[in-house]
Amino acid sequence: MSPEQLQAIADLRARNLSPKQIARQLGLRPAEVSAAIRQQAIALAAEQGPTLPPLKRCMVNELAVQVLLEKQESGVLEGGQAQIFLLRLDRMQYFVTSYLVDWWCLGLKNCFGPRKIHRGDFEFMIQQSRENTDQEMVDITLEEAQSIIYGSIDYAANIGFQPHPDFEQAQKHLGPRPKTLIPIEFGHNGKPFYSQGPYDEPHKILRTLEEHLSKDEFTYVLAGGRSQW
Repeated sequence: MSPEQLQAIADLRARNLSPKQIARQLGLRPAEVSAAIRQQAIALAAEQGPTLPPLKRCMVNELAVQVLLEKQESGVLEGGQAQIFLLRLDRMQYFVTSYLVDWWCLGLKNCFGPRKIHRGDFEFMIQQSRENTDQEMVDITLEEAQSIIYGSIDYAANIGFQPHPDFEQAQKHLGPRPKTLIPIEFGHNGKPFYSQGPYDEPHKILRTLEEHLSKDEFTYVLAGGRSQW
């Protein structure tokens, strides 16, 4: 079947004509038209990607909103991490996925899920996050969450850091990377800034930074007080 015929089938199908009606207009057999419609539907589904379960909540700590989305200034003592939670409802069951983003340097530092939970457990998880960070958790759009996560991964990749190995699984409920991300400024004061976390391997991280950047192109502070500004 020629490309012109396939396009004509797609155009007529968009006008809600049946395969028999399309076949009659184009001088084709109904079976040929039905086969073409099926193949076009498969191609469209592949292009659009998998259908995600409905999104019920998408939340992040308020500092991330203020700095990354509202472009407010922040200090080192406030921190540079975004904790994002997605809650989806799939066949009457709730699933939560979590993403911990270090927007100063390391990108997607941790993630888990999708994990099946009760709705009340999600509310408890949000309350725990409030208590641990002393910040409110606020609702954002999926587009904003995707821009923070994918943007931080891009930023970190440029200086030698890969996303957490569980991201391949956690990405299933985040969705594929959009063609265009919301512009977000990562780093701190225009450059990568590494602040040591409790489970980090700081010497390995510093070595990676030194392999990709000169000493005046990044800053850091370690748990023992050692720093470079």
